[in-house]
Amino acid sequence: MTRNEVAELLEQINAAYPNKIEQTETTFNLWLRQMKDQSAADVFRRLDAYILVNKFAPGIGDLKRVERPEHNKNPLQKYEHWKSKASQGPSEEQKLRIREILSAREG
Repeated sequence: MTRNEVAELLEQINAAYPNKIEQTETTFNLWLRQMKDQSAADVFRRLDAYILVNKFAPGIGDLKRVERPEHNKNPLQKYEHWKSKASQGPSEEQKLRIREILSAREG
């Protein structure tokens, strides 16, 4: 988002939630720094959806989309990873720990 888009975003938030976001240079710079990598269209769409169901003003985390690495994986890759882990069975360390637990119960 650009400076102008962030300014418009804060104006819209304050229109929907009067006096809820402090109008300071520090606040503006924080929102700008956090939103600079966001698509304005996406953020405004999230704001519109947020306003419909929330009575309190949004914070940055409510409007910013953060990509998580696990979201970028191909579902087939996830499946293959899980399958390979499942087929390995317990490690030698796990087997040893199980034996220790069982022998402690018997003893």
